[in-house]
Amino acid sequence: MANSDTCNFCPSLKEYASHVIRCCFYVVRVWESLIKASKVGEFISLDLAFWNNLNITNCSYFSVEVENWDIKSGVKTSRFFYADYFEQEGILEWCNHLTNEFMLAQNEANLKLTCPSYHGQWISWSPPLVDWAKVNTDGAWRESGYKAAKISG
Repeated sequence: MANSDTCNFCPSLKEYASHVIRCCFYVVRVWESLIKASKVGEFISLDLAFWNNLNITNCSYFSVEVENWDIKSGVKTSRFFYADYFEQEGILEWCNHLTNEFMLAQNEANLKLTCPSYHGQWISWSPPLVDWAKVNTDGAWRESGYKAAKISG
């Protein structure tokens, strides 16, 4: 918190929103490194609301090409300038959450479809030791009638 409304970094008589964001001597140096040299003066002198919309929707002032500028910059900047943005952001977060849930479910379904097939081996029955009884616990069943196998003797 400052004790006065003057800028502590440059000789400006009054510090205001536009000054902090784009007019302070030190902030201008940052913008000069980002904005095309031919457009710096115009960029800094634009009406603040128009300047904000320009930042959200158009990257033509910037010296490097930026893909999806409206998404990358707009999301961050809109939080400050549009009161109803938080409601819209909640919808975006909800959609992202649903998308992530769908992708997880899809991945689980794909894993179930691509499980390797089981390759078992036949194990033959061997008689028990003398004076021992042997109980079948492997779930064997008779093919005729699908009945459980029984001990006979």
